[in-house]
Amino acid sequence: MMNLQNDCGCVLRNRYEIKELLDEGGMSSVYIANDTFWEEDVVVKVVQIPQDEDELQILSRMQREYKILHSLDHPNIVKARDFFVEEDESFLVMEYIKASSLRKVIVSQNDFLTFDQKVKIMIDLLATVSYVNQHDIIHRDLKPSNILIDSNLNPVLVDFGISKPYRTDFETLTKGAAVMGTYDYMSPEHLNMQPLTFSDVFSLGAVLYQLFTWKKNGPFHGTTPFQISRNIISGNIAPLVDVLDHPQEDNCKIQKVSDVLQQMMEKKPEDRIQLDDALEILQSIANSTVRHTEGDALDIASTNHQHIFSDTERYKNFELIGKGSMGKVYKVWDEHLQKEVAMKTLMHQAEDMEKDQIRFTREAKITKELQHPYIVEVYDFGSIENNYFFTMEFLEGRLLFKILEEGEYSYRELIEVFVKICQAVEHAHSKKCIHRDLKPENILILENGDPKVTDFGLAKFIPDWEYLTTQGCVMGTASYMSPEQAKGDIDDLDERTDIYALGIILYVMLTGTFPFSGQSTFQIISQTILKDPTPAYEKNPRLPKSLSDICMKAIAKDKENRYQDVAQLRRELTKIMVENSKS
Repeated sequence: MMNLQNDCGCVLRNRYEIKELLDEGGMSSVYIANDTFWEEDVVVKVVQIPQDEDELQILSRMQREYKILHSLDHPNIVKARDFFVEEDESFLVMEYIKASSLRKVIVSQNDFLTFDQKVKIMIDLLATVSYVNQHDIIHRDLKPSNILIDSNLNPVLVDFGISKPYRTDFETLTKGAAVMGTYDYMSPEHLNMQPLTFSDVFSLGAVLYQLFTWKKNGPFHGTTPFQISRNIISGNIAPLVDVLDHPQEDNCKIQKVSDVLQQMMEKKPEDRIQLDDALEILQSIANSTVRHTEGDALDIASTNHQHIFSDTERYKNFELIGKGSMGKVYKVWDEHLQKEVAMKTLMHQAEDMEKDQIRFTREAKITKELQHPYIVEVYDFGSIENNYFFTMEFLEGRLLFKILEEGEYSYRELIEVFVKICQAVEHAHSKKCIHRDLKPENILILENGDPKVTDFGLAKFIPDWEYLTTQGCVMGTASYMSPEQAKGDIDDLDERTDIYALGIILYVMLTGTFPFSGQSTFQIISQTILKDPTPAYEKNPRLPKSLSDICMKAIAKDKENRYQDVAQLRRELTKIMVENSKS
């Protein structure tokens, strides 16, 4: 094992110069080192493999931690830089963050955080763990010592050494007969070696309870592992609202936080609150926090699944790459993510400014909810000096409508793209979200042929029907509107509205024309409501009738006659593709 006295100044892998010891315990030590290639400080975690331990298992854990950290791109998760093995030691290199663990902060000093500051930390941690779980990863060892708090009170999640993908729930890591992890924060199912899908929710609840009470130990602490296990499995803890001393005016805030924490620490996994729902409950508290925090222009609740960044130093090198009626799009450098991102901004317009802000905010929030390879990913949202913006992945490609105009794709290529678009919409629907403005102008095709669905500005979560209109006309793009959407039947919109739009996209792909046309939006809407479309195979005689039938079923006037979910549409198309490939 490396030793500070002997190894300070030594260089690992001809690159990492050891500077000082940060922490040590058990089999591992953690050092600050200088990365001589990038000329910056990093953290090096060194794990010695004892002779009596399973070398492959320890090495596998280290490799797993590196792969997991490398796959997670989030501002509140420590970033992995390198991993290597030399002799009987393995080395994990990570970014260096000037911060202290939450455990050290709580143990070393009196409570210096306001209730609102703790709420902000809570929201950040809920969002971070939600992000981890959405990527099919369970941390399995959430505790105060694995959470760093920097000088700006931003939490950073570290130590994914015993994390596992969902698919290996039952392959619980053990050491001898003991479940690995930290007893004080384990869920009941973790102790019983049962599936751990919702285990992180329980553990985070225990950590947050300790944060709000500012106690040196977790809420289930005992003097022996048996006592701790008994407390976790069958013991009850006092609601936070009964524990804290607080002014009368804070009752409502504390009650909401207390209720969320109690629901996070339910004994049965199925009874626990979902992290998304917990974030939603905290919105009113976050709004209040932002309104009373001088200089903070960002609405914590509005970002839902994303950490807040109000400092203007994060974004550099603005390059205008697009402009529309509502705003502009820039290519910018994100100092925090260390990569180029696209920044979408909202223009100041007195008329309908409030509704524009609602749409803009909704687009950022909803897109952030939808983690899917064929949906554009949102990173950050906020406002600086009342200028609304959100950032998303910067993608190079061509809009689908340009590809259709130029006719450069074969039918097979177009249908392959369409099936992937269906997968993206299918995912959105699984999250109870309908897009409501699907069209080729909102679909980017990357160089590898994969689509990215964008522009969720009109999307809504079902059944939240606060519908936006412009001068009495339902918003959306007329040529892709379903009959119920064109009629303004707000209460009649569901997933089948998106299926209709997908059918129109498929119709255009297969025929090169729209089923309805006109000189005005009114004419198109009237035909959509009243006129039967010409079958696709009549406009393109080379088209197999079976393919035309699929298209026409998707755009049936009566939504009861359409495909009832996107999966049905996708499966029918895939089946025809397979059959045609054999013929």
